[in-house]
Amino acid sequence: MNRACVARRRGGAARPVPVARERGTATLLVTLALLAGVTIAALYAQARHGVELRAGAAQARAARAFEAAEAGLAWATAMLDEPRAVDAACRPVAAAGASFRDRHMSIAPGTGVVTPLAGERDGMTVPRRAACVRAPQAWRCACAGDDDPRPDAPAGASAAFVVQFGPASHPGLVALEALGCAQWPCAPAPADSAQASVRLDVALGLLPGIDAVPAAPLTARGEVLAGPDGLGLHNADPSSGGWVVHAGGTVHGSDARWSGPPGAPGATLREDDARLRSLDPQRLFAALFGLDRPLWSRRAAVASVRCDGPCSARVVEALAHHRIVHVQGDARLDGPLALGTPERPVIVVGDGAVELRGAVAMHGLLHAAQVAWHDGGPGARLRGAIVSEGDFVASGTPDIVYDPGVLAALRTLGTFAALPGRWRDFP
Repeated sequence: MNRACVARRRGGAARPVPVARERGTATLLVTLALLAGVTIAALYAQARHGVELRAGAAQARAARAFEAAEAGLAWATAMLDEPRAVDAACRPVAAAGASFRDRHMSIAPGTGVVTPLAGERDGMTVPRRAACVRAPQAWRCACAGDDDPRPDAPAGASAAFVVQFGPASHPGLVALEALGCAQWPCAPAPADSAQASVRLDVALGLLPGIDAVPAAPLTARGEVLAGPDGLGLHNADPSSGGWVVHAGGTVHGSDARWSGPPGAPGATLREDDARLRSLDPQRLFAALFGLDRPLWSRRAAVASVRCDGPCSARVVEALAHHRIVHVQGDARLDGPLALGTPERPVIVVGDGAVELRGAVAMHGLLHAAQVAWHDGGPGARLRGAIVSEGDFVASGTPDIVYDPGVLAALRTLGTFAALPGRWRDFP
C-alpha cells in the first residue's frame, strides 16, 4: 500500500502524519466561514426586508390619508351646494333648519364677500369644522357647527378627514382646508408616528345665482301689453337708472301706474330697444345667468319640476328645500300663493310660458319664455324682477317692485367650484 507521509520529529523520532487530516481541517474552516457569511447575509436580508415592510406600511397609510383628504375636499364642496337643511350627522332633513353652508359661512349680498363662521374657545377664535370617518360600510360624519366635531366612529373605522374654511383675498372666494388621516382621531402627526396625515388646501369660487342684475322691474324682449286696470311698475333705485320697463318692443299701457326714484321728474320707460329685441332667447338667458340653459339646469342648487298646466303645488314643494326652481313646460301659478320671503328670495325659471293668476306674492326673480299675469288684485305683488323672453301680458292691478336688495341676495344662491391649483402638506 502506498501512503504518503511526512516525517515529523518528536523526541528524536520521526512519526508519519496523513495529509488528508490537514485537508479535512481546512475544509471545516472554509465551511464555517461560508456558514458565517450566509448567516450574516440572511440577517442583513431579514433586516432589510423588515425596513421594506415598515416603509410599505407607512406608504399605505400615507396613501390612505391622501385619499381621505381628497375625499374631504370633494365632500365639503358638494355639501356647500346642498340647499337642504342638515342635521348634526350631515344628513339632509325635511324639517326647517340650517344648511351646511349656513352653518359654516355667510355671504354678503352686496359685495359677495365670503366670511367663514367661527367660535371662541379660551379667548381664542376657532373655526367651525366638520369631520367624517370611514366605517366598514359608509362614511359617518359630524356637522354640529363647532370646532370639535366627533363622528360616531365604530370599531374598524379607518380613514378620516376634518374640513374647515378660511378667508380668501377676493370677494366670492373662500379657502377650504382638508386634513386627511389614516385613522381616527384625525390630527396632524409627526413623521415617526404610526398615524399618517395629509393636509390639502384649495380655493373655491362662487358661481352666483344670477350673473347680471336686471335694470328694471320688468324686462321683456317683445312687447308689454298691460290692460286698462292699471299695472303697477315701481323702481325707487336711482343706481339702476330708474327704469320701470325695458322692452324690445312697444309698451302698451296708458293706464299703468309708474313710479321712479324719489325726487325724479317721472318714471323712465325704455322701449323699442333694437339691441334687446335682436338677442335670441339663449343669449338673453346666458347674459342673465352666465351659463346656457342646459348647463345651468344641471347645477346642484337647481330643482327641476315638470308642468303642463296648474303647477302651484309642485313649485311650492320644490321651494321648500331649494331656492332655485327650473320649470319644464308651461305652468300656471294660482293665488293665493307665496313664493319666497324678503329673507329667503327665490328664482323661478320656466322653459315655456308661465302664467300668474290672482294674488301671487313673490320675492325674487321670475324668468320664462313668456310671462302673463292675469286677474291681479290685492296681494298680487312681486318684489325683485320679471324677465320675459317674449311678450309680457297683464290684466288687473298686480304690482312689480324693483328690489335691489332681493336681487343682490339672489347672487349668493350659486354653487361653489374649485379653482385650479392646490397646495398639499405631508407632515
